[in-house]
Amino acid sequence: MSADADTLDETPDLPGPDDAGALVVAGGVRTWLVPMPVKILQIITGYLLFRWVALLAGRHLLGLESECKLRFDGEHLVMFRRVRLLGRTVRESEETVLARDVLTVGLERRFPHLLLLTGALGLLIGAIVGVGWVIDGIQASYIPIAVFGLAVLALGVGFDIALGSLADHLGPRAGLLLTLRTTRGFQLVASRFRIEGVDEKSARALIRAFLT
Repeated sequence: MSADADTLDETPDLPGPDDAGALVVAGGVRTWLVPMPVKILQIITGYLLFRWVALLAGRHLLGLESECKLRFDGEHLVMFRRVRLLGRTVRESEETVLARDVLTVGLERRFPHLLLLTGALGLLIGAIVGVGWVIDGIQASYIPIAVFGLAVLALGVGFDIALGSLADHLGPRAGLLLTLRTTRGFQLVASRFRIEGVDEKSARALIRAFLT
């Protein structure tokens, strides 16, 4: 869940240079990005679905919250993370990275694709079942079946429109993408992650700072 730049006002002073002139970006969950073959395997095994359900249950039943705050002064990138459960802080961490070890930084806009895919699935099921019953009703000269088929088709269309409207209302969420160097050997090994729910203007300012 996202957090504004003021969300972490109660965070302790982070290590590193003075905050004067430093850029601050605040967000929510930090998600590690894995290669596509690994992600496909996670989808096939059902891991992603299980993770989504577990996070959803944790947020709404246990009050699970995750916050991440970045400060960049031109030389150091300091990351502070906090995890809360039932209103209490259960984990805090601070990481300091040199600017030269930030390999890539980018902005991602994620649309509520789960709602769109669910709406499309409902439309598909409504179309298959509804059209099938309409055809069966016409062939059997039994009007109630055809009418019920039309109702199922209309229900599928309405379900798709409703979820599409909800997705448009929620809008896209900005995510800050970072790739960090983890070793200094000949072969470059990097770790990639996404900080969800960041302020887009703050994220763009951070990206511009890395380009200067």
